[in-house]
Amino acid sequence: MAFQQVAEELRRQYSLGYYPKKTPQAGERRNIKVRVNRPELVVRTRDSYVFQPGANATAQGGNTQQPKPPVLKKDLGGTF
Repeated sequence: MAFQQVAEELRRQYSLGYYPKKTPQAGERRNIKVRVNRPELVVRTRDSYVFQPGANATAQGGNTQQPKPPVLKKDLGGTF
């Protein structure tokens, strides 16, 4: 029963990402806030992270261009 609940939850989750407007400094703490407009949804996230250069290629920025944001291919049915 527990495995079924976990499997069901994994099928209904979303992963979000972003590119900061300003590249953070090494060791800088960045706050995270995710809100939804649907009371039946549950948001599980950490409330902050500490930027570590080299820990994540997308957070580093560097001399590479940021990829274009993804395009929503299917309406999720509702306002988030």
